[in-house]
This record gives sequence, C-alpha cells and structure tokens, in this order.
Amino acid sequence: MPRSSDAARSSALEPAILLLGLLAAGCLGEGNLEQQGPGAGGGGDASVPVPDGSVAGPDGGSGGRPDQGHGPGDGEGEGSGGEGEGEAEGAAGECQPGQERGCPRAPGAGDCGPRIQRCGADGSWGACFATDLRPEVCDGRDNDCNGTADDLCECRLGLRLRIDHDLPGSGYREESENWATWETDPCGPPGYRYLSRTVGDGTRRGRAIWQPTITVAGWYRVTSCFRATGNRGRRATYRVFDDQGGRVERLVDQYGDPGRTVELDFGRIFCAAGGGCRLVLVGDDGGSYVADLTTFVLQACSEQEQPPLQGCAGIAANPAYELCFDGGDVCHGVFTDGSGCAAFCAAAGMTCVARFGGEPGCSKEPQNVLRCGDENGHQSDWCECARR
Repeated sequence: MPRSSDAARSSALEPAILLLGLLAAGCLGEGNLEQQGPGAGGGGDASVPVPDGSVAGPDGGSGGRPDQGHGPGDGEGEGSGGEGEGEAEGAAGECQPGQERGCPRAPGAGDCGPRIQRCGADGSWGACFATDLRPEVCDGRDNDCNGTADDLCECRLGLRLRIDHDLPGSGYREESENWATWETDPCGPPGYRYLSRTVGDGTRRGRAIWQPTITVAGWYRVTSCFRATGNRGRRATYRVFDDQGGRVERLVDQYGDPGRTVELDFGRIFCAAGGGCRLVLVGDDGGSYVADLTTFVLQACSEQEQPPLQGCAGIAANPAYELCFDGGDVCHGVFTDGSGCAAFCAAAGMTCVARFGGEPGCSKEPQNVLRCGDENGHQSDWCECARR
C-alpha cells in the first residue's frame, strides 16, 4: 500500500502527465495552449485538461474539446483551435483568413487581368481587386479596374485635332506618288495637295488619308476643307471610318468657280484611344481631286451618348441619300428611293428650297426645274436644302 505522501504526489502529477500525453498525440493545438495556459486572458486562472479530453475552465465547467475552436457568440477570444483547424470567425465566419476566390469582371473593365477577393483576419471577404494592374487610358473603360472609367483622365470637350500634309506627325499620309502641291492656302498654309499627271506614274490615281492620334476616346465631329476650281473632278469619294465598325461614304463634286472654299461636314464618329478612326479620299478614277486640312473636334466623351447629328450628317447617314454638297447650313444631293425632297431635307432638319431632275452619282439636271413638293413618282431627283 502506498504511503499517503506518495499518493498525494501521484494525484498532483496526473494532470501534468495527461497534458504531456495530449501534446504528444497532437490533440492540443498551439492556439489552445496560448488561451489555456496560466495567465491567459490577463487573469491568473488556468484551464486544465480533465480525463475525458475536454478542457475545464476556471470555474470547473467543460470548455469543449481542445481541437475545436470557440463557436460564434460564446464570448471567447477570436481564434481557432489548432493550426489551421476550425472555421475563422470574424463578423460572420465566412472564410478562412488568407483564403482567396475569384470576382466577377467589373462592367466596362479594361484588360487588367483577373480580380480576386482575399479573406481578412476577421473571417470576412475583403473588396475585389485586380492582380495585374494596367494604367488608366482615356478610352471610356476602367483600365485599372478600380471601378471608375477614365477617373484619371480629363474629358477635354472642344479638343481640336488638325491633320494636314504640312503638319508633321498629324496623321496625314498618301498611298501613291501622284500627289503634287499647289501653293495656295484656302484652308491653311502653305498650300494643298492634288492628284496630278505630272508626277508619279501619270495615272492621277491615289488616296489621301487623315488619321489622327486619339488619346481621349469620344465622339468627334469631322470636317474637311478643299478649294473648288474648274479643273477638279466631280466625283470625289470620301469614306469615314469609326471605331465601332461603322463607315459612311459620300460623293462630292469638287468642280467650281476658282477661289471657292468648301468645308465638308461628315458628322460625328466614335474614336477610341489609340484606335483607327479616319477619313479617306479615294481618287481611283483619274480625276484631279484635292486634299487639304481636316479637323477632328471632340464633342462628347461617353461611348454610349452620341451627340445629335448636325449639318448635313443626317442626310449622309441615310444609305438611300447621296450628299453631294455640304455647306453646314446648306445641303445638296439626290434621293434614290422615291421619298422626295421634303423627306430628304428633313433628315438634316432643313427645308427644301429648290428641286431639279437628278440621277444617282450626284448628277444634277439644271434644265429640269421641279417644285419641292411635287409628287411626280420619280425614283430620284436633285434636292437643295437650307436651314430656316
């Protein structure tokens, strides 16, 4: 029979032996030791293991098994039991600290790579953020994925881009060697370019292209100037390309009295930053056509909000109408669908002031004078419109 002193020592050692056994078996995590060791929580009471494997609190009650974290609402600490075991608590215990998951692509986001959320120390998901940030570009999109498009950009309404052969780096180029310079400056010094038989291969064929460098995306009004003379061609083909896949084509008569300066208004097109919007003059029929100053003016910065059409652009936008002269507040052209001159002029918000016989290809029959309101059944006529 053991002596009473030996029994007392044995009883005192039993909790320590059991504690060591639990540690060796990996049943008691490091986080629980910090909570359950002497002095935890700033007090002097220590929780001790009891034989059934649960942990007794300072009041002798069971505190749960050592490999379980405290449940929500028990008022105990913030941790999990053991290394990485149990559910992180936080505000709602949504996730494990450090855990990551993907986020939906932000509306209008640019090419900034995937976005993720990361779980915080409180067990709740943080805000979405991009993993491959790109610099913000003024193109109507959220390139840096911070939730705001063009937040670092200034929408400079009225920004004017001038493109001409005598402005180096402005975006003017030619596709043949058949262009010559005439030293007259109706639209801007020091002259204009024209297709000539005396240069290049003598065919008087070629194209002029005005393509500015766009740094601010938006809707630009495009105008182009030329000098009408008696030796110019009558079927200059202009093509306008935007960055939404659109294209407008217009036939323009460049023949006229010497010294008359004409400004063509091609309406508004959307140009993307670094895009390819442009105006092209096609001179493939051997006519002597003129290329001079072209201007792009920024009038709106939102891709969705197109400004209202002005000038003759409403006529040019209708594929059944040929716009042959654009004077801003005066438009001349031919309808080809039998709609009549009243409808033709109304497309530009104008009124018919004169009507003549006419055929597609901007062919006017000045000897065949008609009344604006005639319902003559003609499939095509020449219409002259003015704003009143």
